[in-house]
Amino acid sequence: MAKNRRKAGLSSQKQRSKERTLGLVTKATLPTKVSCELRTWLDTSFSSMVAPTPRIDLRKYLQETALFELAVQERLRLLAVYLEEGSQEPFDSLYPLLHPIYLQASAYAPDDGESHRSWTVCWLNLMPLEEDCPARQKTLSVLRQRLGQALALKPGNSRLLEAQGLLLYYLGDTKEAVDHLERCLSIDSSNNSARWHHAFCLHEQARYSQALITYRRVDPSQLPNEWHRSELQERVAHCLLMSGRKSEALNKLETILSRYESEPHLAEEAMSDSFWQTIETVPAKHLKQRAERLWEQALEGL
Repeated sequence: MAKNRRKAGLSSQKQRSKERTLGLVTKATLPTKVSCELRTWLDTSFSSMVAPTPRIDLRKYLQETALFELAVQERLRLLAVYLEEGSQEPFDSLYPLLHPIYLQASAYAPDDGESHRSWTVCWLNLMPLEEDCPARQKTLSVLRQRLGQALALKPGNSRLLEAQGLLLYYLGDTKEAVDHLERCLSIDSSNNSARWHHAFCLHEQARYSQALITYRRVDPSQLPNEWHRSELQERVAHCLLMSGRKSEALNKLETILSRYESEPHLAEEAMSDSFWQTIETVPAKHLKQRAERLWEQALEGL
């Protein structure tokens, strides 16, 4: 079986697969002129504030960035985003540095949607796969508490609703996640990340026709990279098949495989669980053989 053979090559891909599926970036809003100026300042001045084992003096940082016309919580959020984007450190090294920054931002603005969304996405992007990790559980508890307090203050804030929906989805509560994401989309129908994860929830609930409609409303150009855009097409194919539209599913698979054959680098990071579920269910041996061949070639490149 393709699935069994794939397991041999998955150990080096687990984390990348999780990150690809997130489809998220911590920096949720388009940069403004002043936020770009702050980022330039960070590029040129911030390194002098950080020791080899970073311990950031947030008071000093806020004093030195007071000239930028940004709220305190936004300057803190942009600092955390800057650190996250520029680091390859694992969760247990990086998150303890970022956690106090978001705590401080939450203290300054308990109901701020942008900082709480960034905090949520940061935690999701960096969290280890092991659910029993003590640091994971401790930081999750604090995050959930602060996010709940923020929603109590601003129950109609779309960013807070999105953040809560994302967190609930990744904790496995798709029912509650759907409720929050739908409320978010009713307020801000242009939120592509919320729509992407709304589709994920419907898909996992086996509501394939509704998931298909929602996937097709996702704007591919707003997804972070080609891997996410590839996964979107794979998920569409699976929903087509599971909703009884076999001919359309076969055509979609044909298109996907042809692209992977012409761009082999995509096959190494693509081919999500949805893709293999479709391949192993669809009655088309030649498509399975092509997928198997692509996967074997991808494993050789690992």
